[in-house]
Amino acid sequence: MREETKIPEEITLIDTYNVNYEDWYDDFKEFCEINGYEIHGSGNEMRGLYMGGKITFYEWVGIEISDECEEFWSDLRRVKKGSDIDYYVVTGSLGLWYGRRGGICETFDNLYDALSKCSTDAWDIVAKCDGKKIEFNAMHHDGTNSFVVYHISWKDSEKIEWWDNEKDGDVFEYIEKHALPITYEMLGR
Repeated sequence: MREETKIPEEITLIDTYNVNYEDWYDDFKEFCEINGYEIHGSGNEMRGLYMGGKITFYEWVGIEISDECEEFWSDLRRVKKGSDIDYYVVTGSLGLWYGRRGGICETFDNLYDALSKCSTDAWDIVAKCDGKKIEFNAMHHDGTNSFVVYHISWKDSEKIEWWDNEKDGDVFEYIEKHALPITYEMLGR
């Protein structure tokens, strides 16, 4: 049996939406200093000049966030499926221009596929994990798609595939009750 590290409290996996630009100022100045770029302006107007070109503060932050995003997806791609009994179920709702559409429930055999399906056509993403579930919000031009991803067993994934709400009750309550822990190793950390 593999050794796994439990997640003791909620952690942010990725957040490209709630960017606090003030947190990036010192890093930008350090980047310019290391690379020999001359800094002009201050605050929102700050830019680094180099070899006849320039990079604005906001362009640089965008590149850094893009790099963080790529690292997040790369970590998930690198993680192998834990075993033949590890599955993930995505529940949620879509934010559409004419309102919300709920009732989404789909199973996946790896976390990368589950989360990448959630982020389709998203401009910004926010993913948080508390060790029991991953809350994933994908912002886009019509609103926000909100998903919850649970780790479940193969047996439960089979049961969910053939679920009948009238006969079996609320599928979402069942999923929440039977969810397995999510560990750091499953997140590629």
